[in-house]
Amino acid sequence: MTSKEANFTVLMPPGNPQQETLDNSEGQYQFKVQRYILSDENGISYLVAYTNDLSFVPKSLTPEQAEIFYDKFNEGILTNNPEAKVISKRQITLKGVVGQETDIEISNGSLMKVRVFLANSRLYVLMVRMPTPSLAKSSNVAQFLNSFDWVDGQAPVVSKKRTSKKQTKVYSLDQSLQLK
Repeated sequence: MTSKEANFTVLMPPGNPQQETLDNSEGQYQFKVQRYILSDENGISYLVAYTNDLSFVPKSLTPEQAEIFYDKFNEGILTNNPEAKVISKRQITLKGVVGQETDIEISNGSLMKVRVFLANSRLYVLMVRMPTPSLAKSSNVAQFLNSFDWVDGQAPVVSKKRTSKKQTKVYSLDQSLQLK
């Protein structure tokens, strides 16, 4: 699937993804989330989502600022799933955009892989929820996660300048992006 509006492409497993637009128009921080969800024959759920321009987030973040933002995002996922725990996380990069990949074990024994990129004040999220950790080796899972790319081949420039460890307040978007 390709979204020229959001400048990304990703290979979804066979089927027709459910498309939803969620609007958070309350409060000081307003944003819209566009998400696509699909489940396969093995019970694996795939989600790709993006936000409109998050005016409350700088257009360019240092790698340290991006890590803080992604950690806050993951904290929101854990808050919504109190028995969940982070198994691993690592920094990833897609054509100059620093992202984060996190593996989260959910209380029912399922596994969630989450990849997040913040590019030019737009948040991109890929989530795969597997009923059992053994399904993480599925070719569909790897193909979905590894196929995500920018449509025009050009990613926004991310600052490489080092900053102090001062933390900036980050606002959670995780409820709008959860797999349901």
